[in-house]
Amino acid sequence: MCGITGSFAFSAEEALQIVKLHKALTAIGHRGPDNSGTYSDKHIVLGHSRLSIIDISDKGNQPMTDNTGRYVLLYNGECYNHSALRKKLAGKGISFRSECDTETLLYWLREYGPDGLVDVNGFFSLAFYDKVNKKLLLARDRFGIKPLYYSIRGKDVSFSSEINGLIPYLGTCTINTTSLEAYLHLNYIPAPYSIYNEVSKLLPGTYLTANISGKVEMHRYFDLDYVSGRHRKDASSLESRLEDSVKKRLIADVPVGCFLSGGIDSSIITGIASRHVEKLNTYNIAFKGDRQYDESKDARMVAAHFKTHHHEIEISEKDMLQSTSFLLNHVDEPFADSSAIAMYNLCKGVSPGIKVALSGDGADELFAGYYKHLAIYNAFRFPILSKASAMLNPLLAILPKSRERGILNSFRKWHKYASASVLPPVLRYWHWAGYGNPADKLLKKNQLNPAAFLWGIHQNKLGNMDECLRMDVAMVLEGDMLVKTDRMSMLNGLEVRVPFLDHEFAEFVSKIPARQKIEGNRNKKLLKDAFSHMLPKEILEKKKHGFEVPLKKWLNGELNSSMKRLLHADLIEEQGIFNYPAIHKLKMQVKTKQSANSEYAIWNLMIFNSWYNQNRHIFKK
Repeated sequence: MCGITGSFAFSAEEALQIVKLHKALTAIGHRGPDNSGTYSDKHIVLGHSRLSIIDISDKGNQPMTDNTGRYVLLYNGECYNHSALRKKLAGKGISFRSECDTETLLYWLREYGPDGLVDVNGFFSLAFYDKVNKKLLLARDRFGIKPLYYSIRGKDVSFSSEINGLIPYLGTCTINTTSLEAYLHLNYIPAPYSIYNEVSKLLPGTYLTANISGKVEMHRYFDLDYVSGRHRKDASSLESRLEDSVKKRLIADVPVGCFLSGGIDSSIITGIASRHVEKLNTYNIAFKGDRQYDESKDARMVAAHFKTHHHEIEISEKDMLQSTSFLLNHVDEPFADSSAIAMYNLCKGVSPGIKVALSGDGADELFAGYYKHLAIYNAFRFPILSKASAMLNPLLAILPKSRERGILNSFRKWHKYASASVLPPVLRYWHWAGYGNPADKLLKKNQLNPAAFLWGIHQNKLGNMDECLRMDVAMVLEGDMLVKTDRMSMLNGLEVRVPFLDHEFAEFVSKIPARQKIEGNRNKKLLKDAFSHMLPKEILEKKKHGFEVPLKKWLNGELNSSMKRLLHADLIEEQGIFNYPAIHKLKMQVKTKQSANSEYAIWNLMIFNSWYNQNRHIFKK
């Protein structure tokens, strides 16, 4: 894993100074602590920060140039089938000076260009430059596991693994108010949108080309197909395909382990990996502050079941709060998924022992694992029930609600279902995809069109359950889950691999109808059935447990001063963005037992204002 950054000028007279590249490289240096390198000519500057995983010698350093000196590659990722690609290239007479997959990909792109991306099994963001034709190729992996931001102006194209690596080239930016409104609703900003008008995220499965004439083109090279070639349920095939994916992701020249939360997804990955690694290292957070948020008992059960070498990373509430302060000051774009706090502590605890970890990310989106999926499925299947729930909405609206477990949380969930159950499919999906934050009341001006916003992410009518799962892969997985994993792991010099997102496995799963993934009130049915012989019964039957933290408790305690500082009336008035009375209401509500969703809405606003305070020097006047 690494960080990449650079800028391509259409005219040699507009070529950027090398000092801007070094500033950009410094901004993303945490992504690759092992080495850094640069390349420049009259039209381009390229920079790379390296985290060494395969061929950890200096031969794998980047930017990497081919033997003719014509082509240059920047690469952040892993190519799992690089041995097969290398064998084919060797058959064409190409010789190699290293064992790393970067060199394989360099020559593969030299031979086949962007058409060769469909042959790469792995995850990546990359920049490939042809010095002779003065042509730049930017590409991102099929699911967006690795990030790639870019900016197109009249004179150049700049890019980086993180927004902070773009700012030195751009100088000043303006806040995208549509993205801000989406962030307030979702807690994150999905591709292609970003918090700045001047910056976009390259969509997953997409590549961009640019040349010195100023011509910039976008091409989609991959998209999951949820329609053609439907498969019937085939549990044995599912297991063998996932096992192939796990085996590929165990290849490394450094120690490899598994995240093990005690949930179904990470337990499956651990079980398969343990077949191929003796005394597999597994890692779990033991949160001693509150048993409600601690899954260490389940993780220990799974570790004992598969006989792994298990490590419990004990963290206290003090540890979590200290990392919360750190994360508030290290966000390049507002991102308010509070489970990032726990993920950061997990990666921090894991990184001294290993450099590569396998995770269970992606299973929920592929196999319909969220409570939201049950709601969507039932709304499509039982419209009369949806209408009946909608009739109860006025009553549910006045009932007390809270995110804490118990009857108040049931009222909250029921009200969320009833308030959108009879809306058109696109608006219903948008409502249930959000976290319940009152974005429409918080902003002084609302302008987001949910249908248009979702269409910009994926041109999808959301007319059935399969299309909703497809949107989850494009939006929730890319914008939330993978961002959380990438940023928290990169802050700790750790690479995280995701076997469920092997594109061949995901394509197979996408062609299995949604009705086989949900049955009655049971979601992720297909996955549970396929691996029921492998997992302990207690794990198969446990309810989904998010990677949560006690936000409400903290906001009424240790984080109260931060809340007051970041949401002070004077700052809100100076910004001219938010309605302070709505924020004040949330601050009062979080003190009560009937807090509804106030703690998460407040955290969302705190993250934004922390980011705002750190970056106000960037905003155009």
